[in-house]
Amino acid sequence: IEKDKALERRLQPVFIGEPSIEATIEMLKGLRPRYEAHHKIKISDEALEAAARLSQRYISDRYLPDKAIDLIDEAASKLHIDTESAPPEVKSLEQRLKQLTNEEEAASQRQDYERAAQLKSDRLRLEEEYNQAKSSWLKQEKIDSIVDEEGVLYALVEFNFLDVKVYLYYWWCG
Repeated sequence: IEKDKALERRLQPVFIGEPSIEATIEMLKGLRPRYEAHHKIKISDEALEAAARLSQRYISDRYLPDKAIDLIDEAASKLHIDTESAPPEVKSLEQRLKQLTNEEEAASQRQDYERAAQLKSDRLRLEEEYNQAKSSWLKQEKIDSIVDEEGVLYALVEFNFLDVKVYLYYWWCG
């Protein structure tokens, strides 16, 4: 537009300022369902507030709400990866479960209902075993599928926006 002086005279620039922290939190609340669905996790209100406040304080090269959104996205991505990287036992149960489901569907399509019923009972038994193994792994690793304030703070440290000493101070001193 700047190159075309006639067009530039006809248009007036509109400058939009950075939103407040409170407005950013409201924007993040509006975006939360999409990020939760995309990453298959939950995001707490505290995480949204922490993302807005901490990004305002520690990320200086960008503007709100973009930097808060990026922070939430990074924290959610890390949590999703952590919850998806199950131990081999859980992964093998998951693969066997998928295989049984496919075999059950194939038997139903072939109209082999006796085999499909047997596969269904095997699948239900294996599903229960898988759910128990996964929940015990998550408890053992203390992995919640909820992004909280600590996850946001960790994302700040992970991507070099925040020094580890500041991170430790923040948690010890509030």
